[in-house]
Amino acid sequence: SVRLAIAQGFNRWIKVVIQGMEEDGHRAFLVVLADVDEQVRLGETVRSQRDRGAVALEAAGRGLFELDLVSRELEVTGDLLGGEGEKPITLDGLLSAMHPEDREPFEAAQAAHIRDTSKPMSAEFRFGNDRKEWLWRMVTGQVVGLDMDGYPARMSGIITDISTRKQAEQKLKQSEQRLKSILADSPVGVAVVDQKGDIQFCNQRFSQMRNLPPDMLKGVNIGSFYTKHDKFCKHLAAFTRDQRLDQAKVAWGMQARSRRWVLMTWTPFAFKGRDSILCWAYDITELVRAERKLKELATTDHLCRIFNRRFFMLLAKRELNRAKRYNLPLSLVMFDADKFKAINDTHGHDVGDKVLVSIAATGKNALRDVDVLARIGGEEFAALLPETGGESAMVVAERLREAVDEQSIKVKDLAIGVTISLGVASLDQDVESVEQLLMRADKALYAAKTGGRNQTVYAHEMELTPQEEGGIG
Repeated sequence: SVRLAIAQGFNRWIKVVIQGMEEDGHRAFLVVLADVDEQVRLGETVRSQRDRGAVALEAAGRGLFELDLVSRELEVTGDLLGGEGEKPITLDGLLSAMHPEDREPFEAAQAAHIRDTSKPMSAEFRFGNDRKEWLWRMVTGQVVGLDMDGYPARMSGIITDISTRKQAEQKLKQSEQRLKSILADSPVGVAVVDQKGDIQFCNQRFSQMRNLPPDMLKGVNIGSFYTKHDKFCKHLAAFTRDQRLDQAKVAWGMQARSRRWVLMTWTPFAFKGRDSILCWAYDITELVRAERKLKELATTDHLCRIFNRRFFMLLAKRELNRAKRYNLPLSLVMFDADKFKAINDTHGHDVGDKVLVSIAATGKNALRDVDVLARIGGEEFAALLPETGGESAMVVAERLREAVDEQSIKVKDLAIGVTISLGVASLDQDVESVEQLLMRADKALYAAKTGGRNQTVYAHEMELTPQEEGGIG
């Protein structure tokens, strides 16, 4: 092809073909001229664009490659494989310079693409340069030409320098390993969970709270530890909103015997490049048990395991105020063991204690969950019956009396019968305090005692004599 000057400042590409020939015994030449100007200029434009694209890709740490699948010749722009400019090498040469661990995955990715060209080839690999350094590259390619039989013959694509990214990933991995080591040795339970609560990592202390090795907890949702799953949902929603959860008290475990109390704090955390949650779990089970024990000591009678007088008065005042505010009925039953001093003197205080425990247990079985049962004195008990009128309270009291009367306390070969006397008082407009209600029930109890014991007396139906105004004494 030659460039001819057609006019001043105007050239045109012409393809010239000259063929020697004999014509009637004379030598001659056949000259064929073809206008290829448009074709040549189009080629120059393509090459120019390709060069500009290669420069742009090289600036971005990328280059173009073309691979002849038949000859296995490989052409790469730039210095992404260690040379300057376009560097023709062979695929076998690249494989020999490739890290041994990366050769098989690379060839497998190429073979998979040739089998199914609808999916681009993508592979990451390391290769050694002249300075004996391992450099990371990523190849993304596509078959672009077929042979005469329709088999893939040529591939082209982009090769990218990913060394910086891989170095950052390695540093991140090392940093995570150091953090894991620190967290693993922490005396506090630590877990990393994803945005849904699935455990990605936990230390030994955390796994001990669940009595399982750390590996068995991986992938388990932390919400499954909660006694109430809706509380976990609330915690997750609060963290999503506020990006923090501070010292949330949580009960773990569905079985009461194995239940543990945990104080949890959640903070945002990046784990393996993903947004995650770092959970700090402080086991406060022993503290909660100690608090409950202190509360029990402050509110419970140590012998009968029912409320003591102090806590009974507190609850009774609340119920009295509620009953007066909403105009609800309220009754109180006082009772004690008949001839209790004689039992102590005859059989000893150990037997007397058994009698009191038995009466308390019978009382709990005979009353409702909403009723308040307490030991308010030596052998004296009181039961507050919310939303219960006088007649109903008498029925309850009689049921309790009969239940105690039917039982006996076994001491060695003896069966000791026990009875109780009961006094019932109900709230009316004249009652201003719990103390007044107790005084009325106490007077009714005194009447039951003086009337023969093992009976129930309703304060509103009795007439007290002046001598009886002092109560039991």
